[in-house]
Amino acid sequence: EDIEHPPPTIYCADALEFMGGIADDSVDLLLTDPPYSTDVADIVSFVADWVPVALAKLKPTGRAYICIGAYPKELAAYLNVLNSQRKFVVDAPLIWTYRNTLGVTPHMKYNLNYQVVLHLYSATSRPLDTSITNEMFSVQDINAPDGRFGDRYHTWQKPDELARRLIKHATLPGDLVLDPFTCTGTFPLMAAHMGRKVMACDIDPVSLEIAQERGCHVELG
Repeated sequence: EDIEHPPPTIYCADALEFMGGIADDSVDLLLTDPPYSTDVADIVSFVADWVPVALAKLKPTGRAYICIGAYPKELAAYLNVLNSQRKFVVDAPLIWTYRNTLGVTPHMKYNLNYQVVLHLYSATSRPLDTSITNEMFSVQDINAPDGRFGDRYHTWQKPDELARRLIKHATLPGDLVLDPFTCTGTFPLMAAHMGRKVMACDIDPVSLEIAQERGCHVELG
């Protein structure tokens, strides 16, 4: 991980159109953080449109980590689609929890300090590399990016450490990582830093401008 690698290229493109140019059964890891139910008009249709296409790109030996919100409608939309496919096993969801945000004191419900990471694998997937003890649990306890320290670029940005762990757990150097909703570039940047190949896109030029400032190479065409 200390070897210098070329920056990842991110394409300004619609996710479905972008994935249409990727061969089926060619990707080692799907690692992505798609828009949440709070950001799309119809979460059921959105999930049904993109998830089967993305899973088709994965090798039968691959894995997937899909970061989603903890909202009941969103969980139901994803689980309905994932449980209807037969290519991969749907694992018990991982939890990314963070303790460095408080918000207002709740009166009717609890403050949400976690997000869900859906994990898929197959009987032929490479064994996980969770050799570090605190990384082998389904709850990953890592502080969220914090604007007070200058490392927070987006509301739903995932921490670099979470990206590092998931990439290390599921891939080897030279493997291909797909992120069709890359936003400000966290997953592609970490994948490239760790010597993995990257296929990534996002449709939002504002997010891609931030990704470029962080070190990604952005292709607008």
